[in-house]
Amino acid sequence: MFQLICVATLAALVSVSPSIAGDNTGATSSQPLFIDQRRLPEGTDKQSGTAPSADADELRKAEEQKKLDEMAAKLKAEEEELAAREAEARKKIEELQRLSDQAEVKHKEDEDRLLAREAEAQKKVEESKRLADEARAKLQAELEKQATSKPEPSVSTSGTAQPATDGAPADHNPVKNDQPTPHADLNIPAIALTCPDPIVSAQPLPGGRSKVTVQSPCRHGEDVSLQYGPIAIRRTLDDQGAAELIADMFLGSDAETSVSFADGKQQHLQLAAGDLAEVTKVAIVWDAPVNLDLHAIEYAAAIGEPGDVWSGAPRDAAISAALVARDGRGHGFMSSTDDGKGAGPKAEVFTFWQKKGQARGAIAMVLDYETRGSAPGGETCGNGRYAQVSVEIIERAIDGAISRQNGLIPSAPCGVALSAAARYQSGVIPDLRIHNAN
Repeated sequence: MFQLICVATLAALVSVSPSIAGDNTGATSSQPLFIDQRRLPEGTDKQSGTAPSADADELRKAEEQKKLDEMAAKLKAEEEELAAREAEARKKIEELQRLSDQAEVKHKEDEDRLLAREAEAQKKVEESKRLADEARAKLQAELEKQATSKPEPSVSTSGTAQPATDGAPADHNPVKNDQPTPHADLNIPAIALTCPDPIVSAQPLPGGRSKVTVQSPCRHGEDVSLQYGPIAIRRTLDDQGAAELIADMFLGSDAETSVSFADGKQQHLQLAAGDLAEVTKVAIVWDAPVNLDLHAIEYAAAIGEPGDVWSGAPRDAAISAALVARDGRGHGFMSSTDDGKGAGPKAEVFTFWQKKGQARGAIAMVLDYETRGSAPGGETCGNGRYAQVSVEIIERAIDGAISRQNGLIPSAPCGVALSAAARYQSGVIPDLRIHNAN
């Protein structure tokens, strides 16, 4: 039975196999093949050409974005730097404005004090004039009284004057020897009877100077002289009898100081120290009728550069103070200059504002014989009268110590041009040392 079943099954398979073979052949020739695209490489897709392009765009955009970010960061850094500079500049401007405002306020206060003192001085002048008028009237009345009370001599019949004979001795005449004589016989200057004492006062000025104010209406138009140490400063009283003179205190505020008038009146005074303890002063004093120029060369400047401080570029106190505040180091100005044309001793003074905390250093001091110049001639060379000029160098330190020494400008050959080093001499005056390092 089992064998029969196997034979039947094999026969069935033989009869069916041709049909199966024919079906497979037709399927191969007429039906499309199915391809699973998910298993194909990415480069074989019909859209595969767009992928590299999209990636390139993304890279390009990323690169451009990176550049934009870098430019934005750079711009932001520049803006921050500019803002910092503007803030610093604004700070400096505000500081200068503050200094200017302080100077203006101080100037206004000084003006107010001066006006008050002037008013007080005027009041004293008027009171002194009133008292002088009263004294003069009283003296005149007393002189007239003495003149009218003198007895007349007796006259004899012969016309000869006879002394009074009432039994009194001759030395007991009614007019005694110690009585005042008539006004015409008094040896008193007229101005001593009519002009009261002048009003003299001193107020501090920036840079270790003192302004001396003189008020004497009855001496208007007359000369007045301020004597400070060896230096005399001369002015003429204006129509109101007023004058202002400035003492540059290179010898300190205690140096002997007086004011003299043309009528011989002299008045001593004490100067106002002010900020003298904040500055150092270097002065040259000479007596020849020539012009000497003191040069202070700040911080390695050259002759003629902005750091060269002298009578031709003197600066002033306010500018020097502003430079100290701005730079954080000391600066100075020419507080006194002289062209050498006046009589008597002359002086030029350099005043240096110290800055606390500044490093040690030196300010070079140079002396120029300006009258001789670069082409010596006449009495300024050879054996001429002013071929050599003696000077006294005075330095007042910030602590008040005063040092003095003598210097000499040597002679130069006539007709031989001087070099810059020979004209602008750096060896005559010691350099100004900056000592306050702390």
